[in-house]
Amino acid sequence: MMRLLRGFALIRAFGLLILFLLGPAAHASSASVIFCASYQVAYTGNTAHDDYITSNGDQLARGAKIKVTRNSDSSVISNAYSNSATGCSSSITLDTGESYTVKIIADALINGNTIQVKNTDGTAIWSSTALGSYTPPSGGENKAIVTGTHAAWNVAAAAGWAIYHQPGGLTSQTLTFWTGEAGNDFQENAGDQYSDIHNDEDKYKVGHEMGHQMSFLFNGKTADTNTLNYGADANGCPALAGGHDLNSKEYQKAAAMEGFASFYAELAFNDDSSNSDCYYHHSGEDWNLDSVVNSSDASDPSCDLGPYAYPGATSPIDPYDYLGDYCLTSGVSNNRATQYDYMRFLWDLHVKSGGGVVPLTLSEIGDVWDASDPEGWDKTGSASNTTAGNPAYELRQAAVGLSYTTSWDNWDDLDGVQR
Repeated sequence: MMRLLRGFALIRAFGLLILFLLGPAAHASSASVIFCASYQVAYTGNTAHDDYITSNGDQLARGAKIKVTRNSDSSVISNAYSNSATGCSSSITLDTGESYTVKIIADALINGNTIQVKNTDGTAIWSSTALGSYTPPSGGENKAIVTGTHAAWNVAAAAGWAIYHQPGGLTSQTLTFWTGEAGNDFQENAGDQYSDIHNDEDKYKVGHEMGHQMSFLFNGKTADTNTLNYGADANGCPALAGGHDLNSKEYQKAAAMEGFASFYAELAFNDDSSNSDCYYHHSGEDWNLDSVVNSSDASDPSCDLGPYAYPGATSPIDPYDYLGDYCLTSGVSNNRATQYDYMRFLWDLHVKSGGGVVPLTLSEIGDVWDASDPEGWDKTGSASNTTAGNPAYELRQAAVGLSYTTSWDNWDDLDGVQR
């Protein structure tokens, strides 16, 4: 009996030894992985003069959430914002014996602000499965991941870059975009705001609608942009009932609101350290007012040289005060402006210096905007620029109150927005 027990003990010990020796091989090791995310984009609105997002190469998914889920039990291992400068996650510890699904989510944290890109009714944030069955190598790695092609990633890349490059001093704000919409417009609802995006392939249109959100946020979410009146008397310039162009004659409030939005777009994708290196992609304007939109009309008007001063132009258009040069041969001038003139004015105010003129930062322009009380501006009427309620009057009074008089007065008359 003792011999038999001794044999069982030996067998048991031998079995334990085998289990001990096999144990490490039965359990996979852990590995540290960093995921670096990019958006796959397809823009048609780039210009030859752009300084940022100049091609359709993959764009960094700045600050985007990267979600890692273990496939065996659906456990979420990580769901965190990437670095806004690199698009890379922090180091994530994964098991080399497991497979994972890795998603890029259109929810980004950049310069303390959140960018979210949602579906057509705003009920869901877009995401893209970059890896469906990822198994990390034993030594770990830095793994590049990229979204598929979709409207959401055009919007996320453009808006993410804009708030990274030009946050304007905003923090703790959420800017939201709905894709696949029937048109491009700005909406405000119960104190919040979002942009409807139709032309997601044009980063300038994304930037323009984002500019409406920026002005809304600068003014404490009370900009009253849903009820603008565009159709002022034409007097030779386009005046569109319910619509607008860069060179359409409009009431000051509409022109200023739209001009600010376009200014933000040009600021986002152009280098503001140079006076002249700035263009804004916007085709379809009959700049020379010959009733035909053709190659003689600039589709990429220059911020500095004007809309019609470029190589090949048959005759230049004065880059300053388009309204005064082309829209005031008759009719009303008080409380009238064009979006182009406001876009140009804000660019000059922000970029140009000399002769005692100090450029204003985007944050400082936002302060002027807020102090001028845009929700109280006259939407229509023909009050002069010396009358309270006239947007030009209210903006200048705000600039004076903030000690920006010299800079403001250097440009407002020249650029044609002081009426």
